[in-house]
Amino acid sequence: MEFPTKAEAKLSAKTTGLALFLLAVGALTSISLLSAFQAVIAVAAGLSFFQIRRVRIPTSAWVLVALAFVMGLSVFFNFSLYERPWKAFFKIRYYLVGALSIVPLSFYFNEYLSREKREVVLRRLFQLLVLAANLGAVSGMIGYWTGFNPLRLAQVDTHRNAGTFGLSITYGHSIAWFSVFLISFWFHRKQWSKWFPDWYLAVSIVVSAISLFTSHTRGAILAWLAGCLAIHRKIALVGLVLFVLGSVGAALINKDFVPNQVIRDGSNAERLGCWMGAWQAFKNKPVLGYGFLNYDPYSTEIKKEHQFPRPDFQGNAHSDLLELLASTGVFGFFFFILWIVTWSRDLALRGKLTRALVMPFVVAFLISGLTQVTFTTSENLIFLMAVYALSVVLENCQNGFSDK
Repeated sequence: MEFPTKAEAKLSAKTTGLALFLLAVGALTSISLLSAFQAVIAVAAGLSFFQIRRVRIPTSAWVLVALAFVMGLSVFFNFSLYERPWKAFFKIRYYLVGALSIVPLSFYFNEYLSREKREVVLRRLFQLLVLAANLGAVSGMIGYWTGFNPLRLAQVDTHRNAGTFGLSITYGHSIAWFSVFLISFWFHRKQWSKWFPDWYLAVSIVVSAISLFTSHTRGAILAWLAGCLAIHRKIALVGLVLFVLGSVGAALINKDFVPNQVIRDGSNAERLGCWMGAWQAFKNKPVLGYGFLNYDPYSTEIKKEHQFPRPDFQGNAHSDLLELLASTGVFGFFFFILWIVTWSRDLALRGKLTRALVMPFVVAFLISGLTQVTFTTSENLIFLMAVYALSVVLENCQNGFSDK
C-alpha cells in the first residue's frame, strides 16, 4: 500500500495508533472515549481513503455498507414519520466507519508495522485493554457494594453494577462479550504465553465474570454462557454452575434477590410487549419498516391498539432481530443476517486461532441480541464494529492472531 508521501503515510498510521489507544482505554470504561475512538478512526479512514483499491475488502464489509444504505432508505421513505430524521441518518455513520476503518487498520498492521513491532503493539494494546477493563469492573463493583464509584467520583445506583458506563444493561452486554474473549484467550493461552502471566489472565476472567453477575443483566449472562459453550461445553457447564451457586448465595444473603433480580415479572412483561409490538410493526410496514431507530416512538401506540402487554411502556424492540424488522423491514433484516453469515465465512477462511478467538464473541453478540437491542446502542455498537474490523484485518498477522 503506497501513499503519495511518507508524511501522509505516517500521519495515517499515527492517527490509527491514537484511535486504538482510545479504544483500549475506553472500550469497557468510557462512552466518551469510545466516541473519541470512532471520531479518530474516521479521520484515519479519510486520510487513507484513496488507498482502498489496494486493500482486499472482505465481502462482509460490502454487506455492512449495503445494510447502512438500506437503513438510509428506511429513513428517507419514512421521513415524515420522524421527529428528528437527521439524527437517525447521522447514526448510520457507525456502520460505515466500521467498514471503512478496515483500510487504515490494514495499512497500520499489515504494511506500516514490521512483524516484530506489530506483535509488540498488539500485546501492549491488549494489556492496556484488560487493565482498563479490570479497573472499570472493580470500581463498578465498589459502587455496587458501597454506593460510590471511585473512578467516576459519583454516587451510583446500588441495585446493579454498571461499571463506569452508568448504564448497567449496556455495560452488562459489553462485559459479557469481553469476558468470552478473555476465556477464549485463556483456552488457547499457549499461543500467547509471553502476553500475560497465567495468573493475571485468570484473575481478569474472574473479575469480568463477577462484574457481569453483579450487573444482573440476565440476557448478558445468557449470552456469556452461549459464548462459553462455543468455546467448550465444559467451560459453559462450569460457568452455569458458578452462576447458579452465586445466585443461591446472593438469595441467602438477600431474600429479595431472586424476585427482584432474577425473576423480575415486570421486566418480563415489558419485554414480551416490546417483542409483540415490534412484530406487529413489521407486519404493518414489512418492506422498510418505520425507519431506522424509529420504532420506539410508535411502540406504545401499536401496543395499545392491539392490547399487548405493558402498552404504557415506550421503548425499542428489546431484540436486535425484531428491532431491525420493525425499523428497517425485511431488507434490513436480510442484510443483517447476510452480514453475520459473511463475517462468519470470512473468519472461517482465517487461521484456526483467529477463528477460535472471535467466533465465541460473535455467538455471544447474537445471543445478546435475542433479549436486548445492542446492534443500534452506541456503546455496544462502537465496540462491536471495532472488533469486527480488527478481526478481518489481522488475518495476515504472523504473530499473535493467525496460524497461517
